[in-house]
Amino acid sequence: MLRYLPYLLATYLSAQPTTTVLLGSPGLENGGLGSGRRGDGGPATSAILDAPWGLAVDHEGRTYVSEANAGLIRRILPTGEIETYAGTGTRADGRDGASPSETHLFSPTALLIDAEGNLVFFDAGACRLRRINAEGLVQTIGGTGRCAGSTTGGLGGFPGGGFVRERPALETDLGPIGGMVLDPTGRLVFSDEQAHVVRRLDSDGFIRTIAGSHSAGFYGDTLSATSAQLNTPGGVAYDAEGNLYIADGRNCRVRRVNADGVINTVAGRAVCATRASSFVNGAGTSTALGRLQGLAYHAETNVLLIASAGQARVIQFDLNLLRLTSYAGNGTLGRVDSTIATRVNEPRSIAFHPTLGTLITAQTAFQVLRVSDNQVQVLAGRWPQLDAPLPVQDVALLQPSGFCSAPDGSTLIVDAGSEQVLRFRPDELSPVVGALYPTGFTSGDNGEALQASINAPRRIACATNGELYLSHGSQVRRITADGIISTITKSYVEPTGLAIDSEGRLLIADAASHQLIRYHPAARTFTVIAGTGKAGFSGDDGPAIDAQLNSPGDLVLDPQGNIYLADRGNRRVRLISPDGQIKTIAGSQREFTYGDITGEPATDIGLGRIAGLALDANSYLFILETERLSSLSPDGQVNVLLGYLSEDDDGVVTYRGQSIPGASGILASPTGHLFLALQQDPRILSLSLSPE
Repeated sequence: MLRYLPYLLATYLSAQPTTTVLLGSPGLENGGLGSGRRGDGGPATSAILDAPWGLAVDHEGRTYVSEANAGLIRRILPTGEIETYAGTGTRADGRDGASPSETHLFSPTALLIDAEGNLVFFDAGACRLRRINAEGLVQTIGGTGRCAGSTTGGLGGFPGGGFVRERPALETDLGPIGGMVLDPTGRLVFSDEQAHVVRRLDSDGFIRTIAGSHSAGFYGDTLSATSAQLNTPGGVAYDAEGNLYIADGRNCRVRRVNADGVINTVAGRAVCATRASSFVNGAGTSTALGRLQGLAYHAETNVLLIASAGQARVIQFDLNLLRLTSYAGNGTLGRVDSTIATRVNEPRSIAFHPTLGTLITAQTAFQVLRVSDNQVQVLAGRWPQLDAPLPVQDVALLQPSGFCSAPDGSTLIVDAGSEQVLRFRPDELSPVVGALYPTGFTSGDNGEALQASINAPRRIACATNGELYLSHGSQVRRITADGIISTITKSYVEPTGLAIDSEGRLLIADAASHQLIRYHPAARTFTVIAGTGKAGFSGDDGPAIDAQLNSPGDLVLDPQGNIYLADRGNRRVRLISPDGQIKTIAGSQREFTYGDITGEPATDIGLGRIAGLALDANSYLFILETERLSSLSPDGQVNVLLGYLSEDDDGVVTYRGQSIPGASGILASPTGHLFLALQQDPRILSLSLSPE
């Protein structure tokens, strides 16, 4: 029997001698990745920022930026260098009491420096409001860890539902925070986008509602703010007179709450503007605004800056004249370089820096912009999409996921973060599909794939004739050998797995319909081959068409025509034979097995979330979970190869070889290598497999 061992192909780090970093190496000196946090230790303008969201500036002029997709908070020093301040790169709900750099974060968003100079942030993935206290340790100051919504208790809700206007902060379920600010007395005020309210954390430890009635809509001008309706409130700001301003996001208005608690609209009107709308300077309540996000008040000029994401602009509201004028952005989207720019893509948060000027996070430009002397420049972040081939050492990845092996020997890689498909050859990476801001085509259909926009790409399949099939969002796209893209017409909700059989037919796992579907390219017809369309688990040792699946994902085929399918919701791998019979070959009804599963029968173990499947020429199946890579021998025995091995009663985890945080895809290449995509530590590992 063969036993597969990863071994060293090239030097990476002495503590990790078993694998080589194929792409996205933390050790690259010229790739803008520095110490491994996508540019740490180097100039901020060379760093990679994945969904920059929040902004805060401390009393020493250091700028903090949260990366919602990376689970990190970065810090830009006055020297222009960038470093990781909080987060480990592993996205999880970290425990209180550790230093910022030792605390896992899920998805940090809104940031604020409090009256004592501490950094306050909201972790949207964990639904916790947290602070880095005077001792330099992470401390939760609000939230239970349960995420609240507009119909599940909301901000201020509690287990069992219901909404209350005040509740102890640590007993309050929090929804996504759209913005934070300190009131004139230093209390923390924040909005909840999903509960449609603005709340305040008081000194007695209670969270109280100060605006909004917990239902989405537009109502209440001239009335008490707590009886008014808001719709997805975002940024909040106070002026010098103590008035509270609220970016009433989907109402496309700015609302003001005065010292008596009365609310009124001061900017925007009933019609929401878009990027296609011409912006004309005008009076506050007669000028249309777009979907709103951040706010910031500049005391020296008595001006409120408004992030109008719907208009791709930052707009200035003069509180003396009650007049709106364009401040930054021209309503167009596109690439922003380090030179003088006119575009501000998806502005999210705004902050003022004492020497640099106005700072803006531009999420879909992957950058922090600065405005000074009426000029827009890049402060941090660089454009991650490729528009021409580059040497491998000069390329950074954001969220690598799917793979396939092309007939010409190259490897196709889906980078979900940069929304591109890339072709990997040993010496270079080149773009194949995807332009964030297409030129010439809106969706790209029947045009060049390099000009098509692909939102949330997942998986890719390579056909022997050079064609590609790509799943992204709710679509499956076909790319011809000469680079023309089109959409397969059947509507899918969540196509999560793709494979091509020996007859050139495409197999599509649709997680939303809980079915496996075969597409015949010549006839353009679709046939369900597994799943009843109802989520559940049933049907083993019977026809696959009568079996229940639950959120099926990746699949792979062997030369005999057997289909190996990740039945993710059931935590199993199932095999569908050429005659259409289905059975379980790995996984069980057990929860995730926290002990070492090596040597265990495959159908006795408990699997976690299955992130990928691969099959080699010797009929070994490789099962990738988000933290563990295992092999399954033809006789049904499991061997852990890499990543999570076991955990003791104190929560100490043992790894085989190294950890593989956020594993998201796997490929067994024709050359005998396994490629593993890691999203939380964005890189691709190459493992060579050798018999013992």
